[in-house]
Amino acid sequence: MENAGVRSILRNTAYLMLARGVTITARAVYILVIARLLGPELYGLFNYGLSWYLLFLPLTILGIDFVLLRELGRRDANSLHLLGISLPLRTASTVLVAASCLALGWWLETEPLGRTLLFFFSAALVGRGLAAWSEAIFKGREASGFILAQELVFRLLEVSIGLILLAAGFGVEALAAVHAAAWLLQGATGLYLVRRVVQQKLRAEWDLAPMARLLLAGLPFLAVAALLAWLMQGPLVLYRHINGVGAGLGQLALAVQFFTILGGMASSLGLAAVPVLTRSSERQDGKTSLFVRSVLRAGWLMAGTLVIGGLTVGPYVINGIFGPEFSRVQALLPWALLLVGFHFWVTSLRSVLIAHGQFLQLAMAMAVGAGIFTATFVPLVSCCDLKGALFATGLGLLSIFGVQLYLLSKTDSMDLAGSVTAPGAVVLVTISVTYSLDDIHPVLGLTIGLSLLWGLALAIGTVPKPNMFRAIRNRN
Repeated sequence: MENAGVRSILRNTAYLMLARGVTITARAVYILVIARLLGPELYGLFNYGLSWYLLFLPLTILGIDFVLLRELGRRDANSLHLLGISLPLRTASTVLVAASCLALGWWLETEPLGRTLLFFFSAALVGRGLAAWSEAIFKGREASGFILAQELVFRLLEVSIGLILLAAGFGVEALAAVHAAAWLLQGATGLYLVRRVVQQKLRAEWDLAPMARLLLAGLPFLAVAALLAWLMQGPLVLYRHINGVGAGLGQLALAVQFFTILGGMASSLGLAAVPVLTRSSERQDGKTSLFVRSVLRAGWLMAGTLVIGGLTVGPYVINGIFGPEFSRVQALLPWALLLVGFHFWVTSLRSVLIAHGQFLQLAMAMAVGAGIFTATFVPLVSCCDLKGALFATGLGLLSIFGVQLYLLSKTDSMDLAGSVTAPGAVVLVTISVTYSLDDIHPVLGLTIGLSLLWGLALAIGTVPKPNMFRAIRNRN
């Protein structure tokens, strides 16, 4: 991986991380305002609507965005031809899938408010599908700055207008309408900006044979995205149809929000790295192995840091911001934050498998995880209630991770002892110590926990020492 490639990963990752930061800020405002305004029951219904329409998002994408991301990373003439044939496919798929999302949701949903929300969210699905197409092109051409610019404009605009309408006395329906309008505008703007990236006129090409080949190539990615979406959004959808609309749904929704928001931000690294990893895989220079080892260690440190925060200051944050109505989230928060590290592993290793061209194997891994999640959800919820939903999600993600490790062990050197076993032991010990510090001040507990975690990680080499950073820089 040349220095230019490393700089490309860092630059585009920075853009994507900033873009995700804007998204996190916007969604945090929604969490705060909507949760306090509506209470657990209505807040749960609103987030159920969000989860419902996000289940359909992979069907609008059809898996072809991952093909574009990989092919644009090659930077050959054929990759530009793919844009022309993918545009009409995306336009048709967004309209048809949005209509199906609304029709099926309207049939299953009995709450009048729920049906209204599903109408607006189905409209948002059209804009979001088009926006995802343009974002894939920006990532593939390593021009993620456009993603950051769009997120700054449309997410901040969405939050500002939504808060103004809430202050004027409008309800949650207004927020859903603004959400839909923002995504429709972002989708249209993305189509315009793509011209600047490809630096030529973009025309839709109705060439059926290449379209069929593109759809066929996208099928494994469609399966991967749909199955991962089921893992991410399925907890609320299943819980809603098992236990109905109640306070429990809102409690679970708030915990899941922490997981999905932070997990989405953490996954930016793997997505930004796909073009460079693809070139590295074709050169067989061994740098994908370095990426895998770094991801494994970073996932442990990420999970440990978040769980320590959830155990120490988490209860005070939940009670202070959201009030006693959401008190049950305090016990859910550490488990939800633990899932962020699992999700980071799954999405980052997914990028390596994509770079290696192991598409069907990746779909198989996702199918295993989704199957385990679905099979264990009802028994675990019956046994552990709200925690059971998070346990089932965790089992699904860990199952995917295990299969991914097995697949990558055939192509990459991972150093499981130094990248999985040793940092995992450090994290488990540190979390156990932090949990035992329940009686001391939360800030002191947080300080002790994080100091122990990062100190041990530095001692065993999970975090490189300064002289190691210099050696890596000199070698590059």
